[in-house]
Amino acid sequence: MRKQWIALLLCLCLLTGCLSAAADVAVQESTQLDKLIGHWKSSCFQGTLTGTASQEKPSFMDAAVWAAIQAYLQNYTLSFLHTNQNPTADLGSESVLTLTNASGTVSIRNILVEDHSGIRYVRSPLLDDSIYYAFAPSNDAVSLALNALNDSAWPSLLHVLYSIFTADESWKERAKPHYDRLTAELNKWMMNYYKTTPEVDASGRQITNLDYVIPANALLQETKQMLIYVISNQELSSLLREILTVDEQAAYLQTDMIFSFMSMIDRVNLKGDIVIRRQYSMDQLLYESMQIPFAETAPVSQIIIAHTVEGSADKWQLRAELAKAPYTGALIEVSGKKMDAGIWVGDVKWTPGQTPDSVTEPDTLTFEYNLEWDGVKDVNDVYANRYERTMGGTLVVKPDETLHLPVMSLTLKDARIYSKEAKLSSPVYVAGTLEWVDLESNASITLSLDGRTSTRQTPLYIDEAISSSLRLDMLDAESRSVLIQSLLHNLPARFIQLTGAPLK
Repeated sequence: MRKQWIALLLCLCLLTGCLSAAADVAVQESTQLDKLIGHWKSSCFQGTLTGTASQEKPSFMDAAVWAAIQAYLQNYTLSFLHTNQNPTADLGSESVLTLTNASGTVSIRNILVEDHSGIRYVRSPLLDDSIYYAFAPSNDAVSLALNALNDSAWPSLLHVLYSIFTADESWKERAKPHYDRLTAELNKWMMNYYKTTPEVDASGRQITNLDYVIPANALLQETKQMLIYVISNQELSSLLREILTVDEQAAYLQTDMIFSFMSMIDRVNLKGDIVIRRQYSMDQLLYESMQIPFAETAPVSQIIIAHTVEGSADKWQLRAELAKAPYTGALIEVSGKKMDAGIWVGDVKWTPGQTPDSVTEPDTLTFEYNLEWDGVKDVNDVYANRYERTMGGTLVVKPDETLHLPVMSLTLKDARIYSKEAKLSSPVYVAGTLEWVDLESNASITLSLDGRTSTRQTPLYIDEAISSSLRLDMLDAESRSVLIQSLLHNLPARFIQLTGAPLK
């Protein structure tokens, strides 16, 4: 059973990767999407999410579990309402997610509020319905979770990077000169490890190989130089202090920490070189790859990413070797090949690590997939009063036969953003269906979204949230971590209690 759940999780990870691969199809301008975003910021959006489950049971699922899923989908509707208090004065906004049962009784109401200064508040019976938990923009839910789940007392570097990545555009614009300088210095340094070699392939075609082979020790030394620049540059340091917590500032931005960082870097043991290769024929890219080693204490020993152009087809490969028990030596390999416009095929492979008492080679689990992405289509027909953006596609996954799981599909269909009039003030509608199917038993789950923008309504909870809240980011790190982990731990039990416990 454990292998089966691992397989399902891998299928979900695969879906995320495939949709990312298809994203290059969906980069064109969208009048309807722009209009929807504009209404979201200035007025109101309301919608509902409903679901159904077939009578047929999935071939791999227990009948009682399937009955509970059917009961949830049949008896509950998730409604969503987002509205702004006064966008012209920037007085804040709120979103309310409500789970309602078939009789119209509210089982769960989640409230998310943002006030005029950017402080965010959340209240939910899944947490504690009598308290609004609040945090500053630089300490949002993801940010707090990253810190709460950090095993070390030392402030999380992952959270520092997250804060930089999610900083507002005005901050990024002020930091851009420093980013540009660091990038230029890095490019200049990399030229020390650059070489080109010509060759001729079997067909007589002239090939140019461009290679960077950077010794691990050289990378560590360059890291030192970058750190010295970041910590000793007062202007950059002041910018970072705007978005980092007090603990992070003390850990990463004190000039007297430089020598400690140098000593820490000297103790890092990287195995192997950083290798970047690009292969060209005339001006056409034929192949590119990157090999990245990790420190011995990291959960991954190395990652290799490769991209090959085969005629009109693109092929991507990723290989990661795990280094932490119980997965030491395990491999994850992902491949994808773009066969035609919107069509990708490939597989995901999982190879367990070799253990000291293994007598045979570990079996590799393979998940094959086929993604057909219909792409994004925009229609702006003034004469027919038809203004819409449509999209859709189907992902089919075939798990390894040793897992005894069926071939499954996930289809996005009838997904569209549309208006019934051309003027900017007219409502924008959103609709779409996501369907999962067990292709062996024909069991299915269907989720349907139906929503629209409308005239701004009066927010009900902003004043209440501002007047009564617990600021999580004002707690000390230990108290905050204990509280967040306790709340997350109790979520499943609270959900079952509030929804009538059909999983008893």
